[in-house]
Amino acid sequence: MLIIALIDKHPILRLGLSFCLKKHFIEVIVKEGNDIIEYNELNPALTPNLIIQGINENPKESNFHTVERIKGYHPKTPIIIYDENPMNFKKMPYLESGINGYVLKQNDIGELLACIDAVLNGKYYISPQLLEYLSEAFVKKKKIHDEKQNLLTKREQEVAKYLCEGMQTSSIATKTGRKSSTISTIKTKIFKKLGVKNTLELRDFLE
Repeated sequence: MLIIALIDKHPILRLGLSFCLKKHFIEVIVKEGNDIIEYNELNPALTPNLIIQGINENPKESNFHTVERIKGYHPKTPIIIYDENPMNFKKMPYLESGINGYVLKQNDIGELLACIDAVLNGKYYISPQLLEYLSEAFVKKKKIHDEKQNLLTKREQEVAKYLCEGMQTSSIATKTGRKSSTISTIKTKIFKKLGVKNTLELRDFLE
């Protein structure tokens, strides 16, 4: 028997999802709760096979702590995030926190059911709509990165490369046959053009 914990502060939404889940799965028990604490209080002896956590706007606690708390009670149970705001995914490293699936409340119910089926089969699932959003954000970021990097002259690119390799100003001066003061000036220009504050940020930017 499949046991699903449905966690969301909106009872009408829980009712609708519960109806859909019972229609989709032949043998399923759906237990609800406003949060994981209430769920555990109402079902002390019922460990779920899957937890669907609804995330809403302006939660009382951070989304990270919500997932962290669930993991504290049910460390081995897969978690699906059912989110109202796609920007939440960008603000929080959900996958690193241990979730197994992520879908949006704006998606069709079929999207959630596909996510559930994938997660129950040991896979990870992210809404295609979100993947498209992340891809666009990545392309935009890379374009900005390339545009900034193209601001560097060949000499500046050479010095930046040596800085990223961990070389000191004096060593770069010796290697390139220039004065240390000249290398320091070039280094300052590189940082200003790329908007970085130190060599670590420069390395992160260029890699």
